[in-house]
Amino acid sequence: MRLPSFIEEYYKAKREADSDVVLHFRIATSGNIDSANCHPFLYDNMAIMHNGILPIKVPKDSPINDTQLFVKNFMQGRLTTDPKILKKIAHLIGVYNKFVIMDNKGVIRIVNRSSGYHIEDDWFSNLNFLV
Repeated sequence: MRLPSFIEEYYKAKREADSDVVLHFRIATSGNIDSANCHPFLYDNMAIMHNGILPIKVPKDSPINDTQLFVKNFMQGRLTTDPKILKKIAHLIGVYNKFVIMDNKGVIRIVNRSSGYHIEDDWFSNLNFLV
């Protein structure tokens, strides 16, 4: 799909959606390049997307990426939308990393939202798409 068609479909989806629309385009930094490493990652009734490179050790031969390792090792496989816990996570991951965490009730939280960019009604974790 070409960019103009994609943008048209995105705005159509936004108009028709009952809640916010979240998109993620992954540049592989760790883990295998396969569907198992495509965002969002689901844990129980929650999902997470990540932009950045986490300050954790990822074994060279790890089949899973840094996001999945972080959730597994530091969050014990449990995601939350609790603002107090997310504030601690923000400190742990550093300002250059952003998480979007969603529950099955439509609650969406962005960890390190202030490190991203608002353009009209949209929020972007970075502006790399402009270059």
